[in-house]
Amino acid sequence: MSYCEKMPHVKDIHQWLSEVFRDTWPIWCEWLKNEELEPEMWLPLPLHPWHLKYWIHKHFAKEIKDGILLTDGPMLETAPSISFRTMLPASSKLPFIKLPVAIWMTSEMRSLQAKSIHMGPRISTIIDAILKAENGFDGMLDCFREEAAWHFLHPERKNDAEGEFLSVVFRNTSPWQRESNTLAVTVAALFTELPHRPLPIVSEFIELSGQDPSNWFRNYAYIVLKPVLAMYLIYGITLEAHQQNTQILLMKKYGAGNAYS
Repeated sequence: MSYCEKMPHVKDIHQWLSEVFRDTWPIWCEWLKNEELEPEMWLPLPLHPWHLKYWIHKHFAKEIKDGILLTDGPMLETAPSISFRTMLPASSKLPFIKLPVAIWMTSEMRSLQAKSIHMGPRISTIIDAILKAENGFDGMLDCFREEAAWHFLHPERKNDAEGEFLSVVFRNTSPWQRESNTLAVTVAALFTELPHRPLPIVSEFIELSGQDPSNWFRNYAYIVLKPVLAMYLIYGITLEAHQQNTQILLMKKYGAGNAYS
């Protein structure tokens, strides 16, 4: 009842889930067994609580009635990100969970279409190979890889469009897990006002760096633009360096560091 796409290193999706969601996986399996169901025959599909209440129960009532979709499974504690429907599990070592939420935002309904499910892990595989070959463009660029994704796909109707509001993408957070003295900041947050004075966050980073503002910005622009331009000029791949999808790693002591998208 689903189409699943994954990166090459994910050989078995159930094994991957058990390794990534170490705490939640046993609870989920035990819940299925209590329902007299075999865990290996099922695939978990996280649902945003709002989306479940106001969309899933109405538009997938038949699937729920037929026992294809089970909607009362264990909960996973998450927090919203700037992207709203991209959820961050309480443990920061777990993947981001990107979900469809049937709300009109920025001129369209926030679905997760089949092309995103099909292509996310494939593109992640290509970018991963490039970054390894180029050593991250002198360590300036890394990527939140979409390791696995799936959507509802009825085996008889085979209509991809049916799954655009019943789908999920798991995005690896390994670029955050660094031992170096760095702080990951979403670029869109740099101009958020500081809590203790009416200045943007970026102003405090500049002050702590001891650099002239123009020099700090010149270094920042170099770090952000060089790998993005290199990806385009060398490989013909354009990256949308969207501020809400891009993290910049700042040295906690000095200021600018690397950009992760």
